[in-house]
Amino acid sequence: MGSTLQLKLAASLTKSNYLYLCFDNDSAGRNAILRLEKTNYFDEIKKEFDVEIKIVKLPFDCKDPGDYIENNGGGTAAGKKFEINCIGNSISVSDFVLTDLVERFNSTPTKQNPNPFDEVFDKATDMISTIESEQVSESKL
Repeated sequence: MGSTLQLKLAASLTKSNYLYLCFDNDSAGRNAILRLEKTNYFDEIKKEFDVEIKIVKLPFDCKDPGDYIENNGGGTAAGKKFEINCIGNSISVSDFVLTDLVERFNSTPTKQNPNPFDEVFDKATDMISTIESEQVSESKL
């Protein structure tokens, strides 16, 4: 609940057409993004505040933005490097979800997820349906 309220606050304060979100670079951060996407929370933020949401991807060796700054010597120069290398390479929520699906599709079946392709197929079908319905709505305008 706290993170959703913080997202609304951040969206309300942005002076840009973009809201850049940087979650921890671990399974909890990944799952938070996927949970917010699955519940259409990002769509609510987009509509309510007229912003495009971008996910900032960190290098594999950084758990959070603080790690990135520390690993790059700290200070203003490290902050500028973060802006260029991380924020500058941010991706849309749908790209994040698709990348996550591909990574899971390439994974080996496990006891918890014996058919990883089923989840990929279901999510891709949902995304295609959403895109088609948005196109129909826009064509009626």
